[in-house]
Order: sequence, then structure tokens, then C-alpha cells
Amino acid sequence: MLLVSTRNSEKKIPALQAVLKGISDDGGLFIPSEFPKLNEADLDSLRNLSYQKLSAKILNMFFDEIRLDDMEKITEQAYSTFDVKNIVPLKKLSEREYILELWHGPTLAFKDVALQILPRLMAKALEQQGIDEDVLIL
Repeated sequence: MLLVSTRNSEKKIPALQAVLKGISDDGGLFIPSEFPKLNEADLDSLRNLSYQKLSAKILNMFFDEIRLDDMEKITEQAYSTFDVKNIVPLKKLSEREYILELWHGPTLAFKDVALQILPRLMAKALEQQGIDEDVLIL
């Protein structure tokens, strides 16, 4: 999938390249040039997947440069340190109130949901582009 800058939709770059770049040259954020369209059958096929497999399938729609089986390995590794099996449990508080628990990762913060994936996507991008460098995430 190609991503575009929020400041210039004319320049498009592959998703893995955008992961390494972080911010567009014009200072904009990268967003998908289009969003995948899912029909009811597509949604039904996702309904009973584990969080890791669901994440892999959804991420694979945006990072089509990565094979699905590789993406599944990435998500399995990324979420292996969470202290609950379903990663982000939905807890019922009352008849009409629910809460999504985003604190089951290694630092007990919501950011773990994304930041356990990011370095693995970056490593895959470096590997696929044949770049032998270390990356520091601050």
C-alpha cells in the first residue's frame, strides 16, 4: 500500500518506507492513500481470530510488502509479553458500559499496543530494503 503526506497527497511512498522515514519531508504525517474495503463476509472471517492473528490480517492490508505468515510472526512476538491472552480485553461495567483494557503490555501503558509492533515493522523494513543499520527509537 502507498501512503501519502497529510500536507501533499501527490507524493506517495510504500508503507514500509514510511515506517522508516517517520515524518514526511514536508513535515506531514503519513496516511493511507486509500483504505481497504471489507464486506460482511470479510468481517465474518475476522470475527473469531485471536488478537494476534486479527492484527496480522489488518496490518497486512496496509503493509502488503510483508507476507502474511511473516506478519503473523511479528504480531505473535510483539504481543507475547502481554499478561493476558486476548491482549486488549473488553470488560463489561454495566448493561450499557464497557471498557477496553489497554494496560496489559510490558510497561502497563496503552502505548504498548502500538510500540511493540513498531520496532518489528522497522526491522522488517530494514531487512527488505537490505539496510544494515541500527535504529534508535526515542
